[in-house]
Amino acid sequence: MIWFGFIDTYSLVTRYQLSSEQEDLKQKIESLKLETEKLNTSISELKANPDLLEKIAREQYGMRQKGEKVYRIITK
Repeated sequence: MIWFGFIDTYSLVTRYQLSSEQEDLKQKIESLKLETEKLNTSISELKANPDLLEKIAREQYGMRQKGEKVYRIITK
């Protein structure tokens, strides 16, 4: 009994650790699925709304159209 409980390759301790790791991985999978859904929604919105795409390009990446001058105001 001691052999199967503590020494064997599939001992109770090892099984508990594997079960705990499995639960952690299941939670991580669920969180990644939710993140994937959010990203897919964002992609759909960007494809459907070119104004939103332009807004993001301007604000986050500092892009501009030809002939435009961009002035950045830095506040202290």
